[in-house]
Amino acid sequence: MRFSNGLTVLWTGDSGLIGDWETQSEFYKPNLAVVHGGDLFTMGPDEAAFAVNHLIKPRTVIPEHFNQVSTAGGAVNPGTRLARFISQVKGAKVVVPLSGVPISCDGKGHCN
Repeated sequence: MRFSNGLTVLWTGDSGLIGDWETQSEFYKPNLAVVHGGDLFTMGPDEAAFAVNHLIKPRTVIPEHFNQVSTAGGAVNPGTRLARFISQVKGAKVVVPLSGVPISCDGKGHCN
C-alpha cells in the first residue's frame, strides 16, 4: 500500500514466509512492514524476524497477531513470542501496538 504522503507499507497478512517479499521490497521500497507472527497459521517469531531483516528491510515494523498476551502496562512481557521477535529484529524500529494507543507514521516510515 502506498499513501499520498509517501508511506509505503508491506503487509504480510496471515501467511508463512514468502520469498516474493524480497522482490516486492526491492521494487516498492516499503518503509513500514506490518508483520503477522502467531506461529499457528502464520510465521513464528524467528521467520517473521528473518523476513524483516533479510527480505523486507523496512525502517519500521509493527508486529501483529502474535496470538498471546504479549504486553502488560505498555511493556512487552518477557518470554513471549513477541519478545523473541523483537530481540531478533535488526535495523528496523519495532512499534508494538497497544490497545487505545494510536500509531502515527510519516511518509518516510517513522512511526510513534
